Amino acid sequence: MSMSALAITEEHQDLAASAIGRLQRSGSRAAARATLDQPGSYSREIWSAGAELGWNGLAIAEEFGGSGFGLAELAIIAEITGRELTPGPFLPTVAAALVIDRCAPDSVRAQLLPGLADGSTVAALGLNGLVNMESDLTATAQWPAVPGAPDADVLVLAAGADLLVVDAAADGVTVAALPSLDTTRSIGSVSMRGAAIPADRVLRGAARHARTVFRILAAAESVGISWACLDMAVEYAKVREQFGRTIGTFQAVKHHAANMLVDAEQTTAATWVAAG
Repeated sequence: MSMSALAITEEHQDLAASAIGRLQRSGSRAAARATLDQPGSYSREIWSAGAELGWNGLAIAEEFGGSGFGLAELAIIAEITGRELTPGPFLPTVAAALVIDRCAPDSVRAQLLPGLADGSTVAALGLNGLVNMESDLTATAQWPAVPGAPDADVLVLAAGADLLVVDAAADGVTVAALPSLDTTRSIGSVSMRGAAIPADRVLRGAARHARTVFRILAAAESVGISWACLDMAVEYAKVREQFGRTIGTFQAVKHHAANMLVDAEQTTAATWVAAG
């Protein structure tokens, strides 16, 4: 199959080929292995290279420094970063950026989107929290597990049906890094104690859209990981020997590989429909 399972059109295939070529030249998988010694760390070189190629701003409006494309194009890059195990906060950053672009007023878009598009700003998206919003727009809240929060400059946080767009360094906001099972990305808890939220940074009714966007992009990343796992398993089965034969000749191993293929194909199809 091609380098991208989600890329159907020639333009999307070119986008995928460019992305996978850049990540392979940058040693993305080696950078992922390096996080075993430094969990949550990531290569600023790889991050900057992707930003320079326009990945961070793919789905951001052109007037704010982006390319004006949509979720389908962003999903292809998410798939490739999954396939190459790219460490860093790409997934939460681009998901948060897309939600800000689609749901925030122009005042907030103008403040935040240029930095998100050029890679100088990192964002996190927290969708599960316990929030008490007062009538004067101050918040006391806790989000126990927010992907990318320790790296983030901007936090986009669900508060019931709404979203709060918060500067990570704002008064009353505390981010605490947490140990993560996945060493290629950071995770942290976010708490607020009487933090003041400007009215234009409360995005009414936007939480549902944010959940949809994050689920689709996380699924696209998982598609890439699924195909990478299948490719590596098949290559290993061709060379690993047991009882004098390569294990790929054993029927039980063939069945495992076939089941992996079916699961990957089904996941790809569902994600392609959702992202389109």
